[in-house]
Amino acid sequence: MATAVPVQREASIVIVGSFNPAIFQPAWLVRQQILGPNDIDETKLEVVHPEVARFPIAWGHMEVVRERFLEDGGTEALIDVLHRHWERLEDEAAGMAQAILREALA
Repeated sequence: MATAVPVQREASIVIVGSFNPAIFQPAWLVRQQILGPNDIDETKLEVVHPEVARFPIAWGHMEVVRERFLEDGGTEALIDVLHRHWERLEDEAAGMAQAILREALA
């Protein structure tokens, strides 16, 4: 029996909830210390709008719509980040939740 060999590996982080896409901008993520400046140095905003925010980050893309947050990587980079930095990603998710709550209460 032949063994399947993956051609490409991909990974995604998806959080379902209620979001305000307009606040998800690289500068905001750095100010909130969710991402570091090196994570977004090459970032060019694709779109930031009340309905959707999408832009590249070091290991893939970040996309936020009103009902979903998504980080995806079509390369090995995101998979590597997941393996090596799981605790950091948990901290980023918690930091993002706290930052969103602060924005909502301000």
